Amino acid sequence: MAFRHPRWEAAPVGDPFDDLLDRLLGFVPRYGLQHGWRPSIDVFGDATGITVIAELPGVEQEDVTVTLEQNRLRIAGTRRTPRPAAADPLRLEMDDGPFERLVALPAESDGDAITARLHHGLLTVHVPRRAARRVAVREIPCGETTHE
Repeated sequence: MAFRHPRWEAAPVGDPFDDLLDRLLGFVPRYGLQHGWRPSIDVFGDATGITVIAELPGVEQEDVTVTLEQNRLRIAGTRRTPRPAAADPLRLEMDDGPFERLVALPAESDGDAITARLHHGLLTVHVPRRAARRVAVREIPCGETTHE
């Protein structure tokens, strides 16, 4: 069994505001209305770090960016759906356009070692946990005290 630091396990991995928007708006297709596309994400954590998997079907590698700022992972980009140039749309259900997802990361995240891979429409981002700092313990000699 691997050692896990309690703060690492209890760290928030979702953005409360994003979660609230998801619940309030539902992101259910609203036919006839303009709306944006929001990729689904799954977030996993273990002793080695946090892994975020985002569904990005139809998104090309050059159309997605992954950034980290102040322990917030940002996945953003643009999804472009193919549309025949000379045809009139009769029904549109595939959402496209710009998207953004934010994931709050634990303070122990190692931002210098993040990896990201887009393969078959799934973006997998791994944010490793920073190695625990060793606490240096040294003995401090005490001199003799004299009482005068």
